[in-house]
Amino acid sequence: MAKVAVIIPAYNAAGSIERTVRNVLDQSLRDIEVWVTDDGSRDATGEILDRLCAEDCRLHVIHQENCGAYQARLVALRQITTPYFGFVDADDETEPQMFERLLSVAENHGLDVVQCQVWGRTSEKVGLEIVDEDCVGEKVVGRYLLDVKESCFIWDK
Repeated sequence: MAKVAVIIPAYNAAGSIERTVRNVLDQSLRDIEVWVTDDGSRDATGEILDRLCAEDCRLHVIHQENCGAYQARLVALRQITTPYFGFVDADDETEPQMFERLLSVAENHGLDVVQCQVWGRTSEKVGLEIVDEDCVGEKVVGRYLLDVKESCFIWDK
């Protein structure tokens, strides 16, 4: 069984979804599974996902009528059985060791939630990277996870 599930909602993401999915599947953490919900895409997103799914058994694809990103995440979340999960958007790019490092911090410190930082933003992608492990503690949880002014995203946890 995988230790981490990564959930990706996708709507009309044909231009980025293959890069994003391959990026997550190529993580240094091999105990990973990826759940992508094709949220009623009208472009080639569904076909791209089905092709990728046939190539890697760690990828699971759910096709549904368009219900929005929240419902797309929720339908995948209801399927996972892993002890940890994370979210990535269909146009994100993650550092190669991100999920391995997030899992390590969570396990080493007995944490339920670990947050990473956005390291760059352009019109084409958002990069995600783990915070410094020295920052783990109550102060970080209170500041970053509970204060929506600091972090109101779900894809950085």
